[in-house]
Amino acid sequence: MKRIAHILVAVIIMLSMTINVWAQTEAYDGVDVEEATIVSMKVSDDEVEVLGVTRGQYLSSVELNLTDEGFGVAGINAVVLCHEAMQKIRLRLTLEKYNGSSWVSINEKEFLWTEDQVEDDLSMAVVSYKVGALLKGDYRLRANVAVRALTLQSEAMTTRTGALTFK
Repeated sequence: MKRIAHILVAVIIMLSMTINVWAQTEAYDGVDVEEATIVSMKVSDDEVEVLGVTRGQYLSSVELNLTDEGFGVAGINAVVLCHEAMQKIRLRLTLEKYNGSSWVSINEKEFLWTEDQVEDDLSMAVVSYKVGALLKGDYRLRANVAVRALTLQSEAMTTRTGALTFK
């Protein structure tokens, strides 16, 4: 009987314990960032391409392309598509290198498009550039994008490519 009482007390103590857990959400441009769903990824010896989509009301997709141009040069291309005209599209592209245990930021660029900078509706943004002086190793491209609709509501998403080995 004593043994049952001890077990009962132990169970009651265990059930009365609470554990608080806080999750930190990444924010970009003041908006919580949703991880995009990868719908297609193409990988070859010198190129990796990914198409990430979200179930967002405003953001449709982000397409990223990382290319080994040779001689330590990376070609970076990104396309952001929205479901409707936006007031603002902000895109941050980060080139990361794997150092054996984690990904380290090598190069970061941020781009901003506003409705008064374009002649037509701002529902698409395209950027292309090159980064040089890269050492051999594994690299990937990460994108954070935030949009503000004409109704002043905002939305953000993030996606990344797989690793590409530069030789």
